[in-house]
Amino acid sequence: MHFTTEKEGELFTLLCEKAKDCSKNTLRSWLEWGRISVQGKIIRSHHFRVQGGVEIELLSKKQMLDEEIEILYEDRDLIALIKPIHVLSVAEDDQQGSSVHERLKRRKWSRRVYPVHRLDRETSGVMLFALSLDARESIKAQFEKRLVQKEYCAVVEGKLEPQSGVWEHYLEEGVDLLVRPSMKQRGKYARTKFTMITQKTGFSLLELRPITGRKHQLRAQCHAAGYPIAGDVRYGARTDPFQRVALHAFRIAFTHPKTRKFMMFEAPVPKAFYNMFPMR
Repeated sequence: MHFTTEKEGELFTLLCEKAKDCSKNTLRSWLEWGRISVQGKIIRSHHFRVQGGVEIELLSKKQMLDEEIEILYEDRDLIALIKPIHVLSVAEDDQQGSSVHERLKRRKWSRRVYPVHRLDRETSGVMLFALSLDARESIKAQFEKRLVQKEYCAVVEGKLEPQSGVWEHYLEEGVDLLVRPSMKQRGKYARTKFTMITQKTGFSLLELRPITGRKHQLRAQCHAAGYPIAGDVRYGARTDPFQRVALHAFRIAFTHPKTRKFMMFEAPVPKAFYNMFPMR
């Protein structure tokens, strides 16, 4: 199902009018399972207000690359998926283990698969791969021009003060492979916007929006600001409440390399992150 709305209204009401052969329970399940897209963004709220002239699409059922990796979207030019923790994005010559890239190449044996960005092994969340050279160059250009919007969720140690702002550093990698701010403004410029979502004694839940894309940028900048990411012992963490680095890429938005449509994909934030904090 794919249609353009003719009038303003609540999303569930418009779905009922358009899909008259479907039961209301079926329509509710589509929303709950994240199968309804409004202008390229997945919407789960029944009461979401839709304007006239926007595109609404019923997405296919959940598709899995394998037992670990969920595919969010796929066409001839790109694929969006959710990378689990402890899995490499792309394996280097000296790295061991099956990477997301290798798994995609095995599945797409008749086509090439091109990485356009990476997530650390310890980070989970939404990732993009290109399936054509033209798509790779287009998406890489968007990254270089800082047109790709990336948003992360992190649980950090400490009570964040101030509760929002911008971190700016010049980062350089040491011989120990750790990334640190340079006191002499050498290295690569890194900029990240941060906002506190909620907090409790000893921890804060943050939304992070990296403007630049440097190696270990968020991990290094959280540590440099005095708020290491929980579980990230390499970057100063003293606690490990989730038995993992508490960093998750939950949203990415960009322009499709061929259709030029705005695209947005989300990987739900791990429930354990939210469950750590009391409801307000």
